[in-house]
Order: sequence, then C-alpha cells, then structure tokens
Amino acid sequence: MQAIWDKRSEDPFTLAPITLEEIKQVEQTIQRSFPHEYIAQILEKNGGVTRFNAIRTGQPTEWAEDHVNVEFIYGIGKNEGILDSPYFIKEWGLPEDVLLLTGTGHAWIVLDYRTPGQEPHISYIDVESEQDFIIAGSFKDFVSRLYVHEYDDEELEDDHYSWTETQAEEILKEKDIETAFPLIHFFNYHTVSTSWWLGQLEKLAQTCGTHFQDLVAESLFVISDLYLDADREHLRRIAEQLDHTNPDVRHWLTLMEENIAREERGEQDKES
Repeated sequence: MQAIWDKRSEDPFTLAPITLEEIKQVEQTIQRSFPHEYIAQILEKNGGVTRFNAIRTGQPTEWAEDHVNVEFIYGIGKNEGILDSPYFIKEWGLPEDVLLLTGTGHAWIVLDYRTPGQEPHISYIDVESEQDFIIAGSFKDFVSRLYVHEYDDEELEDDHYSWTETQAEEILKEKDIETAFPLIHFFNYHTVSTSWWLGQLEKLAQTCGTHFQDLVAESLFVISDLYLDADREHLRRIAEQLDHTNPDVRHWLTLMEENIAREERGEQDKES
C-alpha cells in the first residue's frame, strides 16, 4: 500500500480513528461499499492532508492544463469527512451517486458509483465548467498516480514549499490561483506571524474572486484551529468581507466560529 498521508501532528482534515467494524456499519447505513484500498488507507489515518498535491487529468481544468490539485482526502465521518457528501451534493447540484473525496465549492474529485455493480471509479466534476470525466479507474489507481507538482519551478525540500514574506506578498498581488494555491497552503501551516498572514488574507478577501474566497475561508478555519494567538476579531472581520451566499464559504466559516466559540468557552471556564 502506497503511503499517502502527511505526517504532521496537527491536521484539520484528520478525523477520529475508526475501526473496520464501524466502517462496515457506515457502509450499511449509506448503502455503499468503500474500495478496499480506501479502507486500508483510512484504517491507517482517518483522512487528512496528503504527501502529494496533484493528479494528472489528461485535459485542462480550472486548475491547470493537465492536472487538478489534491491537497487532502476525506476520512469517514462528518465535519470534514466523506459523510458531508449529501450536504455538498445538494448545495452544488452534484450527481447523487457519488461520494466526495476531495475538493472545494463547485469542483470535486469523487468516488463515482454511477455504474451499477462495479467498483467506483474516480471522477472529476466541476459544475460551473460542466466538466465530468473519469481520472482513474479505481481508488488504487488514483492513489498510485498522485504526485507532487512543482509550481513555477519552485524547488521542493522535504515535500514542502518555502517562500519569504516578501516573495509571498509579490506573488499574491498577481492573483493567479495556480501559483497562489500552494503558497496559501504553506503559510496556513508555517507562518511565523499570524497577524501578517491575516493581513494578506484580508487583502485577498477584498480584491479577489470566487476561488480565492473559498481559499480564504478555508484558511480562516485552519488558523482558528492551529494558532492560539490568532486575533479572533481580525478573523471575524475578514469573514464578514467574504461572500456568505457561497455554501463552501459558509461551511468553512461555520467551522471557524465553532473553534472560536470553543476557545471562548474554555477561557470562561478557567475564569470561573
């Protein structure tokens, strides 16, 4: 079995460990069988950020000419898990016979059950561009084809990107989604100054389009989850500037507010 999980200790996409018996119960409830390879990966780690960041598609997508991003894979459960699929299917008008593996907003990579009696293949679906095509014949094939895509000839060290704050500011000014995506992911997890990074995210929230709004909302959730020193009022101020009619934005901001509320309750308990 190919190792796919990033080994970071803090991972907002990793759910509580699940047993094989619990997985069987979920399968009975949703009336879907998970691929054996997916179950094996989930028993090792129940979802999370991957060691890779892309898979080739063979045709252009919103991300690039020949690939789509794969930053995480959902585990089995709700609240950042594969059991959130019904919510996103309804919100975005996705096909009903799929389970979402990874993606955001209107573009997803899915376990595709639309061919009865067969193991699900892996499809890419973008409801805005009306793209819907198979990218792997099985989950095992999907995993074997994941790779690290190098953006703009940036060299990778230990599977991580690295930018200075000055470089980041210049790149973000260009507002290019393909170049900015790995940079935003990097600073969400590796920023030295949360106040500086929140300032950059606020600029994006004020000036950029739908795809950046999704990324900014997800970033606010990650920051609220990982950084205890993050300015909560600044987080909320940025959140107010985002498009709350976007269901994906609402989803991430709801999770952010849950994190902040939990921290505030903890502080109140200490004071009492």
